[in-house]
Amino acid sequence: MQPGRARVAILSDALFRSRFGGDPQVVGKTLLANGSEHEIVGVLPPRFDLPAMGEGFDQNYPKLWVPVRVGAGGHDESHRHFFVFGRLKRDAALAQARAEMTVIASRLVETDPKLNTGFGANVFPLAEEDVSPALRRGLLVLEAAVGFVLLIACANVANLLLARAVGREREVAIRTALGASRARMIRQTLTESLLLSGLGGAAGLLLAFWGLRVVAAAAPSNTHGFQELRLDLPVLGFTLLVAALAGLLFGLAPALHTFRQGVSEALSRGVRSGGGSSNRLRSALIVAEVALSMMLLAGAGLMTRSLNTLLSADRQGFRPDHVLKMRIALPEAKYSKPQTFLFGDRLLESVRALPGVRAATLAQGVPMQDLAMGPYRLEGVPERPNDQPTVCLSGIREGYF
Repeated sequence: MQPGRARVAILSDALFRSRFGGDPQVVGKTLLANGSEHEIVGVLPPRFDLPAMGEGFDQNYPKLWVPVRVGAGGHDESHRHFFVFGRLKRDAALAQARAEMTVIASRLVETDPKLNTGFGANVFPLAEEDVSPALRRGLLVLEAAVGFVLLIACANVANLLLARAVGREREVAIRTALGASRARMIRQTLTESLLLSGLGGAAGLLLAFWGLRVVAAAAPSNTHGFQELRLDLPVLGFTLLVAALAGLLFGLAPALHTFRQGVSEALSRGVRSGGGSSNRLRSALIVAEVALSMMLLAGAGLMTRSLNTLLSADRQGFRPDHVLKMRIALPEAKYSKPQTFLFGDRLLESVRALPGVRAATLAQGVPMQDLAMGPYRLEGVPERPNDQPTVCLSGIREGYF
């Protein structure tokens, strides 16, 4: 927000309903925020959230949105805690955007070497930051496991279709002797397998739809990503494609097996007797099922062992159990720095006096989160103007450790 402009604000849907009762006439009214009046200019949709930065670990759910103060009287220009979001044009390439930002960063270094030396600029898709590499690897492993389960199910169905084809050899031979073409008989067999795979795909989609609703309802409200899970057109198209391919591939072998035997040979055998080729194919399918099942069991065992190792690993010197945290933000318009320090002292005295509290302290954030970056200088080492090292900082009070 530029100096001299009117202060405006946009409400989140949660604040709009909890504070203002969902009144549509709230737009145009004023509210007091941080000691200043802001005009309400809009309300955000119910499921509008900030993208999770820092590899998905710092998802925030703000209830009030105000413009960033820039220019004279605004934030100090040395602050570097802003994320910049942009939408590329449809014909713009990511490499082109990165090259342009590199040029801009080099110009900033030339303009103010002391402030900008050592810092650069990069452009990357939001999904790469919103989904951590560890989560991406876990999803790939899960997809591979689901693929194995699908192959096992297809092998089971193929075995049943093959057994059904063996039992219908005499029927097929009679229909062929009466004039039915091979293409028509193969088409009938594939139709049956496609119908089975289609029904299975539809049942899977229905189960997935119910499962997503259960997961979204059971997940904590501040857990990132679960509320956004949904079945969309790409998922429906992928399911349709997989069902069609499974029906064709695993229904084709029984269909072809039906016509490997001659009509006279099939009529001379009993209804339930099978040939050696069918037995070999069924044995191969059973071997494939067992092999895939063993791979899944081995993978499940390794994942269980890894999870147990993670749960029992050393947490780098701190115990997260029996620890509560809360975030407090004092309005700058009402609290000066001495008043803020006095508030902290009184707050700690009150919290430490509560029954059941063993220790209490104040800090900028919990371990491994909410870290800020700032410059430092080693004592006895001469300072170099264009080389100012930085380090992650977290302000704490006594008793933190």
